[in-house]
Amino acid sequence: MGIVYDLGLNKTPPKESPHLLLNYDAQGCPKPFIPPAGTLQERRALLCCFSVSSSFSMFVQKLDTLRWTPYAEESLAILTNSHASIEDLLLVQIVRLNLIQERVKEAPWFDTASSGNAAFKAPSLFYLNALKVEMKNFRLQIPPELKNNETLLMHLYNTEVTIHEVGLSKEPTFDMDDFSRLDSLCACLQAVKAWFEIYLNIPGSEYPGFSFPIYTHLAHCIVALYRLSVFEHTNWDIGMVRGELDLSVVLEKVVKMFESVKEASGLDTEDCDSNFETNNIMVYSTMGKRIGQIKTWWNAKMAAENSANNVVNNSMGAGEVTDTMGPNPFAVEPIQDFWPGDDTWWQDVFGPWNIQVDPMTM
Repeated sequence: MGIVYDLGLNKTPPKESPHLLLNYDAQGCPKPFIPPAGTLQERRALLCCFSVSSSFSMFVQKLDTLRWTPYAEESLAILTNSHASIEDLLLVQIVRLNLIQERVKEAPWFDTASSGNAAFKAPSLFYLNALKVEMKNFRLQIPPELKNNETLLMHLYNTEVTIHEVGLSKEPTFDMDDFSRLDSLCACLQAVKAWFEIYLNIPGSEYPGFSFPIYTHLAHCIVALYRLSVFEHTNWDIGMVRGELDLSVVLEKVVKMFESVKEASGLDTEDCDSNFETNNIMVYSTMGKRIGQIKTWWNAKMAAENSANNVVNNSMGAGEVTDTMGPNPFAVEPIQDFWPGDDTWWQDVFGPWNIQVDPMTM
């Protein structure tokens, strides 16, 4: 983002010569001024930076999104109408989804600042309905050549997950009725399911070409599926969730996909220097192993839950109920910053690697 500001890519190029000493030659005569015009490449760079910063801001929450300006809006319109390439069309659609996600931040359930102004906001359902209308309109304007584009669809479904996570709110001031909550929970589950159906069918040979946001989507959808799988509410059936999209099965498939990247992409460590091997090949197997740890942790949680249920059922059959397990192990949200990273940068993005595999230590 600093480079974007330094190069002035975030604002309209100046139309007049700046009154600076550098604008004069050695004889004191003003240099001829040719008004620069933002090139398509510069506009692409601006929009890409906005998109990446939006992903950081939404899911990592350690960085503010690059400010959306009239010049950015103009750049989006120019790329929309330029028809230079299919990649430009894809960038335009992704940025539009980013803009919808930015509006989610204005909703009362996403108010992380706790400024005290939330009491003056409209009911959550008003925001949710407005966002649903925006998503409906977005779907209607997708160019025909991008209707089945996997990258765009993953961004789209991830945006729907972001919108409908409101149904998972446990805030005492939550102001949506039960049926509206149930509708959002079902929509969130279907969006997560659709995202994984696409992701898990992409061959491992394409993984090295994934951009950073796809990996934030992966982390986001895993966490969302976990939350849906343990969310306790009168009208929500976690058994149905686990039967329709089992977290353990999903994690197992993700692990196998990461393990397949090296062979599927043709990466051969014997022909690479050690630095390249560490940074560009082994990272996939490393992530696969760590997601495997998450799977082990989840399976242990399920085993503990099933054991507790058996104890309770046996006790009820004997005419008494004994609290042998203490507090419900699912009453507390787990560590969600689970994404691995050996270097500081990845830890800043996804948090420390501190998952406990043993459920009794949670």
